[in-house]
Amino acid sequence: MTIDKKIKISKKVFLEKDIEQITKYYMVLYKEASRGLQKGYEFQVDMQLQIEAEDGTKYTEKNKDVNEDFLKGIISTKKSVAFDFLFRDSRKSNKVNIYIKEAPHSYGNIVIETDDENWFNATRGKLESILSDVKTQENFFLSHYKALFRLSSIYFGVIAVYLIFKIVDVLVEPSNNQKDLSNQVMFFLYILLVLSTYMIGASITSPLFNRLKELWPSIEFNFGPSHLKHSQNKRKKLSFIFTAFIAPILVGIFQGLFT
Repeated sequence: MTIDKKIKISKKVFLEKDIEQITKYYMVLYKEASRGLQKGYEFQVDMQLQIEAEDGTKYTEKNKDVNEDFLKGIISTKKSVAFDFLFRDSRKSNKVNIYIKEAPHSYGNIVIETDDENWFNATRGKLESILSDVKTQENFFLSHYKALFRLSSIYFGVIAVYLIFKIVDVLVEPSNNQKDLSNQVMFFLYILLVLSTYMIGASITSPLFNRLKELWPSIEFNFGPSHLKHSQNKRKKLSFIFTAFIAPILVGIFQGLFT
């Protein structure tokens, strides 16, 4: 019986120690599988680690050359965007592949293939244990995304409709003969706008929230040179701008609607 299992990885913030833990486990798999291999049959057991940097360069090492020095030499000096771990033992049809990539809507995968149920359970258990120690990508905005979206849609919708009312009142000045008809038309227009408040607000909120959500990638690598931690640096700038400028303006506008 062949077992082929894919495990999804998402909402994780990987630190350097987490990547080191995965690398060490692969080194253990390789060492255990290589024990007792006859000379000339080394090809039956294979291990590979490929690291992709932000500039598109890919760094690859295999078998005994996969070690912590190789890993640290890349991730401490480059902005890493993807890791591809592969272990394969062709004698026993054992294979485990981990691919994780930093991107706003990206997901990582663990793929385990084997004919040995015991090996599958042990491998899956160890990898899930390592991943359970990886920090979850979580904050107030992500945890309450739907509620904040609805509230923001109502907020921006109210402001938009209020501004439309004001513009219409200034631009539309019907003559005395047209006032009755105009008042009826305006009344239905106002009702329509009020009923459409949420939809108008949602059309404003949706692109804004989509951009904000990208600041917390589903897979994030929190290591490497500090000036290349793009998501973190953007969040810090946004936090300053929102606190110093945007929040006071929004509060002022909202207060102005009811004074």
